[in-house]
Amino acid sequence: MQPESYKVAMVIPSFDERYGPLQMLESIALQKGIRDTRLVCIVVINNARTAGLDVRKANFETRCLIESLWRQKMPDDIHGNDSVYPNSRELRFKAWETVAAAPYTIMMLDMHSVDHAPAGCNVGMLVMLAV
Repeated sequence: MQPESYKVAMVIPSFDERYGPLQMLESIALQKGIRDTRLVCIVVINNARTAGLDVRKANFETRCLIESLWRQKMPDDIHGNDSVYPNSRELRFKAWETVAAAPYTIMMLDMHSVDHAPAGCNVGMLVMLAV
């Protein structure tokens, strides 16, 4: 990431949220004037050493969500994933489409996968830049 590439960086911590960050990313995408900010959103997926399997699974879902946005392909499980807009599948679809078309960059820090971080760290290295 080149320092001059962005004017604003926003860090979004995520722990055991499944698709929860989607609503925050949608809210950012809908802000007036967002196109002119040269914004980067960095989603930090935190897997503490003591995190149980259920937390790691939820964090993996968050990772899959971010990767689906990078690929511009809606995830298959969005139909039944009620961790965001639990009462409305249509709102989940709309939120994903809004974020996928957002005029900002999404990055992710993750330690869910093996070898993504040095031993003893909760958060890993930057794994991908989506432009």
